[in-house]
Amino acid sequence: TVLGEACTAQLQAPDAKDAPPTRSSRYRGVTKHRRSGRWEAHIWVKEMGRQVYLGGYEHEEHAAEAYDVAALKCKGTRVKTNFATSRYTDLTECMDSISLEELIMAVRRQSQGFSRGTSAFRGVTHHPSQRWEARIGIPGSKHIYLGLFNEEREAARMY
Repeated sequence: TVLGEACTAQLQAPDAKDAPPTRSSRYRGVTKHRRSGRWEAHIWVKEMGRQVYLGGYEHEEHAAEAYDVAALKCKGTRVKTNFATSRYTDLTECMDSISLEELIMAVRRQSQGFSRGTSAFRGVTHHPSQRWEARIGIPGSKHIYLGLFNEEREAARMY
């Protein structure tokens, strides 16, 4: 019967609202974070033997660009990218002058997921002790702690 066919079709094809939300992207190296909803970029770096996080982005295309830039550095200009490599001509000209770690840090800094601290000054954050902490980030390392200071400008000068 028609009613029987409609019931069977409904059981076989669940509503889109019942399906789990997709975390995949149409772009290489990009996934959607389960909780934040941001688009994250990752790349496998053979030399490091691990997957590297490239940042969290509001727009899927920005995460795809982050992947492309890292892929061009890691794998060369013949790598498959999400967008035409001509889009990155200016960047590829200067990529030889920086290390992979420096490039990864620069790409992460462009992401919305990058913590910019509570100060207007680079390398300075407000500490729970109500003082100002100065730290320097070093490629391939965590941070070099420079100390706690009463004044924000004093911490910035130390940085």
